[in-house]
Amino acid sequence: MKQISTKSLFINWLLRSRLYHKRLIMLQFVKKYWFYIGLSVLAIIYFRKDLIGFVSPGAGKSTEKYTTAEKDGEGQSLFGLTSTGAGSLTANAPLPEIPEETAKVFLRRFAKVAQGENKKYGIPASALLALAYVNSHSGTRGLAEEANNFLALSCGENWDGPSAEIGEQCFRRYETAWMSFRDGSEQLSATRWAQKLIKEKVKDPGVWADAFEEHNYTDIKNAGKEMKKVIKSFRLFELD
Repeated sequence: MKQISTKSLFINWLLRSRLYHKRLIMLQFVKKYWFYIGLSVLAIIYFRKDLIGFVSPGAGKSTEKYTTAEKDGEGQSLFGLTSTGAGSLTANAPLPEIPEETAKVFLRRFAKVAQGENKKYGIPASALLALAYVNSHSGTRGLAEEANNFLALSCGENWDGPSAEIGEQCFRRYETAWMSFRDGSEQLSATRWAQKLIKEKVKDPGVWADAFEEHNYTDIKNAGKEMKKVIKSFRLFELD
């Protein structure tokens, strides 16, 4: 039977001691900084969702881009403003086909935002989220991508914030997507028709969808029908 030398035993002991020491240091580090490690993991998981949506294939992506003002005909658009020029909003344009995965990413991303707005302003989360879905083409529209404007809010006479032009029409530009939802909620809740629905505690998202279309808060063809469709397909009413 082959004898193990004292030197070999010592080397093996030394290697095991170093390995144990490294594991001990790692364990002590985890115990000491477990809270920050946990926060980092949660942050990675959270931002990964937005990253997936950002780098997802552009199937169904809108080709609408910002352009300088050009005269090329007239048409009725959102909030009664005229829309002209290449790349401009077209009144009653059909909602482009949106891949299911793109829709899911968008709706999951803004579900809690819509719920927060519902709690503060009384507008059903399902209806507001459906409006943003339709008006932004599920986040793929140029207006949403380049200006964080998910509700297609125009500048209006009282707007003095950042803006972006599509054709000759001015639209509001926001630093974050959340600011778009908050501004939209404030604008909607200030109207008489919305105040009436809120006061009467109308929770039916279908009623709100029809009201959005009736009062020109969307330029999408058959917007009420499209909003009801996405609410039903993805059970957005569960958010209310």
